[in-house]
Amino acid sequence: MARIYITNSAGDSIDVVDPETNHVIQVIRGIELPHGIAFSPDGGRIYVSNESESVLDVVDRRVGKFFTKSLSQPAQQPRNFQGREPSAGGYPEGSGIS
Repeated sequence: MARIYITNSAGDSIDVVDPETNHVIQVIRGIELPHGIAFSPDGGRIYVSNESESVLDVVDRRVGKFFTKSLSQPAQQPRNFQGREPSAGGYPEGSGIS
């Protein structure tokens, strides 16, 4: 089932949208200034750059709860697992839309 993940880079949440209904179906909270987003190859985890703390937050995608933080990460958007950066026109598969 396709989902769209929208980071609220001015706040502390990620909205998960059902593209068939255009409704927010889940809100993931607790990531201060979320920016870039990518998914694990199996789709079980979401990796989000936390610009407030300069870390990479890991979220359990199935339950939408914060899982852990990496020690540090560079600013800007994380690469997806094919090694490509998200493009300005949209995210490649595996990066922002799932």
